[in-house]
Amino acid sequence: MLICINNDTNTTQQKKLPFEFHNIGSYWDKKGENEIDIVCVNEEEKNVLFVECKINTKRINETTISTLKQKVATTGIFQNYKHYYGVASLDKIAVSDADVCFSVEEYIG
Repeated sequence: MLICINNDTNTTQQKKLPFEFHNIGSYWDKKGENEIDIVCVNEEEKNVLFVECKINTKRINETTISTLKQKVATTGIFQNYKHYYGVASLDKIAVSDADVCFSVEEYIG
């Protein structure tokens, strides 16, 4: 699954992102054990958004965000930043403890 986020100010406001980011990528630790699908960073404001991607919305449940938070804690990355957490999927989703929920359907539909 490929998710593209256009990070101009209008898109940031329209899609209700928690902050405007300057860098986006993914993260793998050196052992290859902890992987984070999408990491969006604003170094000036010290904000970071971690996103878990799932093609199948049935694999998204009440533990998705807590598992993501555990991965982030284990890696120790961006310790001095304000953390936000999100989920991305092909179909519309709602996760109560996520800061942001994305769907491909919202971007192309």
